[in-house]
Amino acid sequence: MVKKNYTSWLIMLLISAVLLSLMACGSKKGPKNAEEASAMHKDLMAQENAILSKNTQLWDKVFMAADKGMAMIEDGKNYGDFLLKTIESAKDQFTADELKLLKAEAEKIREIENELTKLEEKFPEIAKKTPSESTTSIPAEGNIGTKKFPSFVGKDLEGNDVTSDELFSRNAVTVVNFWFTTCSPCVGELGELDALNKELADKGGALIGVNAFTLDGDEYIWTRRPNFSECNRPRFGVPVLFPNCGGPDGGVHYFDGKAYPMENHGLADLCAWDVESVGPDGVTLVLEATPLTKFLYPFDFTLLVNYNLEGNKAAISLTVINEGNTDMPFSFGYHPYFMASKLENVDFDIKCATCSESAKGEQPAAPEKITLTRKEGADNTIRLMTGVEFPMTFTDKGNGHKVTVDADETFGNGVLWQQDAENFVCMEPWNGWANSVNEEGRHEVLEPDEAMTSEWSITIEKV
Repeated sequence: MVKKNYTSWLIMLLISAVLLSLMACGSKKGPKNAEEASAMHKDLMAQENAILSKNTQLWDKVFMAADKGMAMIEDGKNYGDFLLKTIESAKDQFTADELKLLKAEAEKIREIENELTKLEEKFPEIAKKTPSESTTSIPAEGNIGTKKFPSFVGKDLEGNDVTSDELFSRNAVTVVNFWFTTCSPCVGELGELDALNKELADKGGALIGVNAFTLDGDEYIWTRRPNFSECNRPRFGVPVLFPNCGGPDGGVHYFDGKAYPMENHGLADLCAWDVESVGPDGVTLVLEATPLTKFLYPFDFTLLVNYNLEGNKAAISLTVINEGNTDMPFSFGYHPYFMASKLENVDFDIKCATCSESAKGEQPAAPEKITLTRKEGADNTIRLMTGVEFPMTFTDKGNGHKVTVDADETFGNGVLWQQDAENFVCMEPWNGWANSVNEEGRHEVLEPDEAMTSEWSITIEKV
């Protein structure tokens, strides 16, 4: 029966592909109005970003080789031409295959830029979005020009304590530049920023650089130099697991007697979220059901995830809303990737009822001490735990990191996971279990118009 369902799924995908192809062919006539032009403009920008998100190490070398004195975009030239010129000037740094790939991608960008230019010439308003039209919202209260910058504390490169109040109070004007160490364009512009800092100093001002991916100079969240356009595993960051944790039996969920294919850990970590709101200390993202999500999970839903920073603590909440007219079953969880030096350096402090390496069968009682050790012949190591007494913590004696994951009563399970050749450890809070959405009484159910909110947190310390 499952095989038949998969056959139907493949047929549906082929039909969908044909329909999408026909729709694409019909859209080449161009936009009829500014609204259609804006949507097309956004799509083209996404295509361009997707290209630049591929092969990040190669593009990093390209950007580092760029002439910092040469204007890239605002001089009216095609950005693709700039990339092609930069690639040519740095060709000795690449193999023949790498050069071929980079030039082909740059040509695609040049074509996209030509399309963007045509749209902007025909609909100039789409290139001049006001702040209220952008995806990032600005708080309504106060004047943006006079609103106080959020206070922050940290350490400088010498390890000295730094506060924003002290920095701002001694300057007539302070420019704050947010960057991170794995962003090559950010690193590449440091020379220019230093020159700007000297210019500001002559006028009683200063430029301050804030490394956004570090705490006290150390990275805590593993980012894998991410390729956001691809869906390969392992993921990175802190993926949201919804509507299931782990993988359902046979790769399908059953709703009203029908089988629906479902990816391991659900669909939320595969979808593009929208920015709902931005505040001084956090952001709220939203994900809503679409025809594509309903093909996999036939329910109308809204997910709201709020990330809020409280010193060295990140407080995270998830609100699930049933927007449909039928009961909605689901599970949820998170898959945070934490930096780790070596697995043998990591010591866990976790209390739980059961602990095993498989979600199937009777779960053995947990040992007094939870460990995550290398299994001979395997490319990854896992521990599946039920009846977790939060918080869960681990300490890495190799880098001096201590990570604490705490969670409310909606979470009862936890997972530890590590993959060979990668410097991360995943310590995951789960509400559900593998295949739990298919099993009566082992998942959450929301009635129509009902909502559920869960909360958990990550605290990071130096020990």
